Amino acid sequence: MKINFEKLKSVMDDDGDFIIDEIISADDLEPYEEILLIRTGDEWDEDYRISVEKHIDGEDDYDVVEEFGSDIQEIENAVNCYIDNGGSIETFSSWVIDKP
Repeated sequence: MKINFEKLKSVMDDDGDFIIDEIISADDLEPYEEILLIRTGDEWDEDYRISVEKHIDGEDDYDVVEEFGSDIQEIENAVNCYIDNGGSIETFSSWVIDKP
């Protein structure tokens, strides 16, 4: 699966509340752990930050894994960080490059 990072960036540029989250702990584990990819800033911000974070359900704190900028390479790095820390590439299926 190949992600269209230009398309993903366009969506992130237009949505100041962009977030992807996914449960990464075993199905029967409580409280569950999730990983998140979060775009910060306002929707009209041209330069914004993207953070990859982990969170355990019921806790107030989120652990920042890493932060990234808003250019194409940084978005690709953020997605790779998300996947490297337990997230699945299938989460990004809305932004897959269509094959002829």
